[in-house]
Amino acid sequence: MTTRPGVLLLLAAVLAVLTSPSWASGKEVVVTETVQLGLADAFLAEGEYYRAITEYKKFLFLFPDSGKADYALFGVGTAYYRGEEYEPAARTFVAVLEKYGKGAHAAPSAYFEGVSLWKLGRFDRAEAAFDRVASDDPGIGLVLTGPVDRGPGAESLRRAIDAAAARDRIRTTGVLPPPDVPAVFRGAEAVLLATRHEGFGLPVVEAFASGVPVVTTAAPAIAEVAGDAALLVPVDRPEALSEAVGRLLRDEALARELRARGLERASRFDEAAVARSTLRVLESVSGALLVAPGA
Repeated sequence: MTTRPGVLLLLAAVLAVLTSPSWASGKEVVVTETVQLGLADAFLAEGEYYRAITEYKKFLFLFPDSGKADYALFGVGTAYYRGEEYEPAARTFVAVLEKYGKGAHAAPSAYFEGVSLWKLGRFDRAEAAFDRVASDDPGIGLVLTGPVDRGPGAESLRRAIDAAAARDRIRTTGVLPPPDVPAVFRGAEAVLLATRHEGFGLPVVEAFASGVPVVTTAAPAIAEVAGDAALLVPVDRPEALSEAVGRLLRDEALARELRARGLERASRFDEAAVARSTLRVLESVSGALLVAPGA
């Protein structure tokens, strides 16, 4: 293993503290935030993921009120993710979002939470919600679009469909060609988006523009895009999704109202607005000020 000079210097500094006369004599030794966080960063850079997790957690224990606590917690999630421990990675990124809201690490935490869940193959929430609705409505069907039939979650999806009581009413289409999306959406009673993360929320805007009511989880980007034009439910609550879909199917007045709100909402999202929103996300992640072409 090749060790970077900076890592060697940091480790040497830590060893110097640990082998100093003060340490050996039992006298108090102060470990600063910079040294503790630097040690964790060094282990992360060297691929020593479990040791990095230990040092980041030690930082959070020693300096719980530090202004760098969000960085350390994000470091824990990053180390889990790089070590391919996607379950604790997802939980840690959720914790960053819950504890530090819209801080500097919120956007990357939301992204890596979503990627971690994708790695785990969490594609079965829509089927669980549909099964509850289908038990009360023999005429309803579920069409799954997007790359849900391939990748690490494909087997999980197949198992969920096979276990569904209404499995004969579930279809998968794969990724739809862009010209086909409006037609498929317009043929639906509702569009259901059971997601924990979206970069922008384009499926919601597409559904709005197609005049179809939307039921979706209140993931951060989705809630911002949907506003009051969709039925929003908590993330990871299939029963809440099924209740919302059932309500929408039973209440034609509500469906009409959401269609009207959705069309009005979609009119606000032209290509320039989408580009500006994407630019803001990239700036928040990179910390750099980006300039759009022609600006």
